[in-house]
Amino acid sequence: LEPARCLPRVEAEARAAGRDDEAVEALRLAVGYYATHGKVASAVKGVFSKALSPVRPVPQPVAAEAWALKSAMLAAQTYLLAATARGLATAPMEGFDADRLRAYLDVPPRYSLPLVVATGYA
Repeated sequence: LEPARCLPRVEAEARAAGRDDEAVEALRLAVGYYATHGKVASAVKGVFSKALSPVRPVPQPVAAEAWALKSAMLAAQTYLLAATARGLATAPMEGFDADRLRAYLDVPPRYSLPLVVATGYA
């Protein structure tokens, strides 16, 4: 969720792959645009994207947490299917006390806990 931290490494890899300076700069601008956080940044990105959409298709920005939750659900679906294929029963759960679970498992606050999957033999 912090692509800007990886940018120097990605730039170095792009240069090593033979990308020119213009392509690397375009990468830096794209990461700067899509990796910004906060309500003001999201509002500015939304207005900018909608203004450009009639001229050129522009991906609509999504909050980093929303993206992470969607990705977590896709990973959870894969886990549920794999567990079922191996004869295990699963039950995804929402509505749990995330604060208590975070404290019990010692999960750092920068991570979200979107769901819990109970797994066992039926």
